[in-house]
Amino acid sequence: MSTEKKNRIWAAWLGALVVGTLSMGIRAQAQLPGAPPYLHVLSDLRTARAYILADPRPQNGNEKGHEIDEITKAMKEIKRAAVDDGKDLDFIPPTDAKGMAAGPLHEAVRLLRKAHEDCSGAEDMPNAIGMRNRALNHIDEAKSTLLRYMTEAGTY
Repeated sequence: MSTEKKNRIWAAWLGALVVGTLSMGIRAQAQLPGAPPYLHVLSDLRTARAYILADPRPQNGNEKGHEIDEITKAMKEIKRAAVDDGKDLDFIPPTDAKGMAAGPLHEAVRLLRKAHEDCSGAEDMPNAIGMRNRALNHIDEAKSTLLRYMTEAGTY
């Protein structure tokens, strides 16, 4: 058998091995029930927090500090629930970015609504239900405080 033919056979085997390995990794990730919603919620909350932090309002002793605290508490609850469920928190999907035509605070409200929607799905782990519900309460409190500020400021 010629060297060229051996190299082609070797390359075909190597290619099949790589494709098989990649498809197993994708299947394993897809088999983690609930993983994408948890991870998308964390990504959206991080982005919403960044938009709120970029707002020029003073942070100490007002709504902005409360919004940030509530988002941080929600993220902690979601992380705890994800770890208890055996989810991989190292994978961070892209945020649900659609542009900021309406401004950063409007985008933060949109992301908080999306995070609530993603987080409120059915929970298959009974020990994570309480953490999920506490996270939802924190998300809703952050969103309510932000909407109250925006209404009072005349920007909503």
